[in-house]
Amino acid sequence: MNEPTTDETVEFDSELKIRLQKFLGLVARQRRLYNPMANFEYEDNHMDEDEPPSLLHSRLWTSNANVQPQSTPTVPDKRNPEPSRIRALGSNLTNEMKMLLMDDMVQRANANYFESQTPDHIKEPIDLSGLPSEEQRALTCQQHKKIASMIGPHAALYNFVDSLRSTTPLNMCHPLAVNYRKRDFGACKEHLAKTLFHILNHQIFHCGLRPEIVWKSCMNSLSSIEHRIESGGQRRSRIILWQNIKHPGMVVKELLHEMCHAAAFQYHGETGHGDNCRKWAYRAKSMMPELPEIVDCNASYKYTCLLCRARSFGRIKFEDEASRLRCFYCQFEVNVESCTDDVYNLSFTDQLVTPYKEFVRANYGKCQQSGHSAKMRALNVLYREHQQQLSSN
Repeated sequence: MNEPTTDETVEFDSELKIRLQKFLGLVARQRRLYNPMANFEYEDNHMDEDEPPSLLHSRLWTSNANVQPQSTPTVPDKRNPEPSRIRALGSNLTNEMKMLLMDDMVQRANANYFESQTPDHIKEPIDLSGLPSEEQRALTCQQHKKIASMIGPHAALYNFVDSLRSTTPLNMCHPLAVNYRKRDFGACKEHLAKTLFHILNHQIFHCGLRPEIVWKSCMNSLSSIEHRIESGGQRRSRIILWQNIKHPGMVVKELLHEMCHAAAFQYHGETGHGDNCRKWAYRAKSMMPELPEIVDCNASYKYTCLLCRARSFGRIKFEDEASRLRCFYCQFEVNVESCTDDVYNLSFTDQLVTPYKEFVRANYGKCQQSGHSAKMRALNVLYREHQQQLSSN
């Protein structure tokens, strides 16, 4: 449903140009010459037909890189405990206060390590052009303001998220968390999920998310998410949580995980664990170090562009829509296949002969449009019309 990219970098992508020329038969396929020193020193070149791009290639399922971001996450100083907290606690420290300081130091050390291990391209600013309008977000934010005003830090208390742990002493819990700790969890977990959603939506996701949260008893995982596109073209998500979740920490981790997916889909049109999803997970951990680290799901399917060879992984089969999938970057056909244990196997399926590939090979040179993007957009329209004619006959 997304309008494909018209990024000028596509037209100047030398790697893509060479692959296209080989696909069209304009240049001969070349074989790498034998080099006895190849095991000791190797300089990359474009002569190897099967040489893949970087595994961190982010062309597939990503938004237009030309759009300038409106804001960047502010990463707090994680190296040392806050001096204000130490001064507020004073010199007469109880054992519980010492535990609070120790937990704070450990948390900041872990957050600092997380920061050092995050790739630089994930730290780049998030494209916020896909957020709802300011008016819509202002209306959504009305639901958050009261809760947001209640989660402010207390120098001698744990923050709200850490206060949900069963090991946190009740007398040192954040006031907003005490009620959830004292009540039966089964009776308050739905209310807790809504409260957490408002907090995270306000603190992390710019008050732009509006997914539904439902609970189910029969699930194969602790949580999942369903995406849909409404008649007006608006992307919406529904978060599904397992009814048998037993403690608050599971709610925090699973809800945050699915909210990152929801933001990547609603703001960027991205499914699976692409760079946008990872950027939202990084922003969450950077803004609120007490949150759990969000890692990629175990992928069930891999999506490979048969021209530029960009690759993505996810859990959606696209069974009925697979023939209509196109690479966001070069707009060529995308192949969907099940993941194996060796998900980074570099033997690409570019030898597949499909009706689409034959159609593009026969008609690419006949297009009157200038530039690869314009030609491919026109060919995709023509191919869809061609398929409709075949089905009607």
